[in-house]
Amino acid sequence: MNSSENNSTLVRFLSDQANLRGDTPAFFMACEDGYRSWSYDDLWNEAGRVAEMLQRRGLRKGDRAVLCGMNSVQWALAFFGCIRAGVVVVPLDVGSGDDFVQRVTAKTRPSLAFVSDAVPFSSGAFEVPKISLESLEDELTDGAAPAFVEIRSEDLVEIMFTSGTTGTPKGVMLTHTNLVSNLHAIREYIPGRSDDRLVSILPLSHTYEQMGGLPVALGAGSNVTYQTNLQPATLFKTLQDRQATMLLLVPQVMDVFMTDIGREVKRQGREKVWSRMMAISGKLPFWARRVLFRQVHQRLGGRLRFIISGGAALDPALGEKWERLGIRIVQGYGATEASPVISSHSTAKPRFDSAGLPIRDLDVRIASDGEIQVRGPNVTQGYWEDPTQTEAAFEDGWYKTGDQGFFDRDGCLHIKGRTRDMICMSNGFNVYPDDVETVVKRHPDVEDVAIVALQKGSQIEVHAVYLGIDEGVAARVTKWANTQLADHQRIRGSSIWSGEDFPRTHTLKVKKALVIEALTGKT
Repeated sequence: MNSSENNSTLVRFLSDQANLRGDTPAFFMACEDGYRSWSYDDLWNEAGRVAEMLQRRGLRKGDRAVLCGMNSVQWALAFFGCIRAGVVVVPLDVGSGDDFVQRVTAKTRPSLAFVSDAVPFSSGAFEVPKISLESLEDELTDGAAPAFVEIRSEDLVEIMFTSGTTGTPKGVMLTHTNLVSNLHAIREYIPGRSDDRLVSILPLSHTYEQMGGLPVALGAGSNVTYQTNLQPATLFKTLQDRQATMLLLVPQVMDVFMTDIGREVKRQGREKVWSRMMAISGKLPFWARRVLFRQVHQRLGGRLRFIISGGAALDPALGEKWERLGIRIVQGYGATEASPVISSHSTAKPRFDSAGLPIRDLDVRIASDGEIQVRGPNVTQGYWEDPTQTEAAFEDGWYKTGDQGFFDRDGCLHIKGRTRDMICMSNGFNVYPDDVETVVKRHPDVEDVAIVALQKGSQIEVHAVYLGIDEGVAARVTKWANTQLADHQRIRGSSIWSGEDFPRTHTLKVKKALVIEALTGKT
């Protein structure tokens, strides 16, 4: 490496890890005859071959390249290859619609697109040259190395577009300084171990999995396994094959996993035994809990030590269930604009009843209206070619997260919910939908629910939209939930969602605006 490359860049990070780890496995990819591996040296060299290919095609520092595909080693190689060439990555979620893709490409004017064959876009979605991620290696020259490109800490790494259905997409600009500072701060809370094994589940096209599943994992010398088939049976087999020690999950997926475990318990007719075991385990040390629930641990691979929860608030009751099994839960909070982590608990002192302590070098304050605001080296400078949205997102240098929260006496940050989702009642009280949803979801008959505000005449109504149950069950659930809610929180009306699932973001949060549009369209 040329010595003029800045220490605070992902290029230097990748080079240092290759020098330190050498032929230690970095990646595994499921294939027909097992798992193929790539070492840390392979990662550096293959990323170099990608960078050389980009240069051969005429791309230069500052040009943009779209990256869209399921999690895979090829995705990671394309990502790091662009970074080595100084090409700015524009990650896109595989669930993006053609119209969204066209608006993003019109705004960023990419020179190339890495796209998986499995992504169902129309032929006209990308009006730029495309490279199939599955055929990426066919595009590379054996032994090729890129021409030197001076990479500086202030250089742009990627433009992350926020999910949306209408209007102009907002592209969050993230630099090497943003990402590397966040990496170092996170590793003080979650240092990881060289024998850790991560199975990558959440999309790499978003900062949560991307940061945790690439720089953080690689910085610890861990290895990461990719499995493009995320059906539960295949996923559990991968966890067993690879003996995963850690997972990055959102609460919705944690709940899905726990529900799957519950179904197996019910299938075996062991509900009463299970209830007794769960009651006993709370009084046992963690090693004993793992012995008590050894069959569950075998299903999860036998070595799963902890789960990092992010992307949405975790119901403490769900966190408690996982810890009763002998699996530590570490919860954090973040935003794409913060690269992404803002606060976290540590693996040494895990808790799931709050979003943890602010990370190093990041200032966090609660504004007069209860909004969480942040500033620091990991915070974006703004949105790509959008000064109006950038100005609206900042106040005297503080990024306005749009989340409501507060600090407890220990300095831990608590998230109340999105400002835009907060329900302002006519009696002056504020209702946070997350609080109501947490209560409702504890009812055993509830698959999922979205709490929204509906206008009824001159009044605002707390309205529940239920998924997967009929009106009779919904009425019983509402009555039960209202006995546990404060008067101003109580559900005054309900609906049944007609589709198989709610419209969701990449972290499986319900898109409330679309739910409200559907409801009001019916009335």
